[in-house]
Amino acid sequence: MMQPMTETLQQAIAATAARLIAEEGLDYQAAKKKAVKQMGLAGDRVDWPDNDQIEQALQDWYAELAEDDPQAEAERQAELRRLRELALTWMDRLAAWNPSLTGAVWNGTANEHSVVHLALFTDDDKMLEIELLNRDLPYEVAEPGARHDDATSTLVVHDEDIPVILTVYPARLQHARARSADGRALRGDAGAVRALLT
Repeated sequence: MMQPMTETLQQAIAATAARLIAEEGLDYQAAKKKAVKQMGLAGDRVDWPDNDQIEQALQDWYAELAEDDPQAEAERQAELRRLRELALTWMDRLAAWNPSLTGAVWNGTANEHSVVHLALFTDDDKMLEIELLNRDLPYEVAEPGARHDDATSTLVVHDEDIPVILTVYPARLQHARARSADGRALRGDAGAVRALLT
């Protein structure tokens, strides 16, 4: 049975976006836009793939990489482990804010271009800034991204030249189910990250 044209086009955009994420380190939104432009499509007439489709295409990209260039995939896996270890260090450091790891480092699609994304939960986000200042940890204030509607603030710290993005949410959202369309957890606590490292 033939796939609908829209679905096939979405898959093509997702595959191109995944390549751009893997090769250039673009975020999902920028990769989608650049993919559409590279494909010569009019962005206002495109049925855009969602982030789950992009993530699946990225996982497919890395599966092909593992077959075609096992050494490159081994290097990526080593970088993924290093990023997860760094994330766990920050999760332990900021345990009072109930951190969860999200994004590419959590879902396994991270590479040398990736940053660490931590979701923190508190009703007093200023206390986080005070904690960072007390520990003499420089940070920058950033705008929460469009997909972080409920975020109260976003701070960025740098560790080993890797940005660690701390997105703060109200405490009531800590136990909200964060799942993808296919039921995968979109974030994990320190225990879940430790399990990934064993």
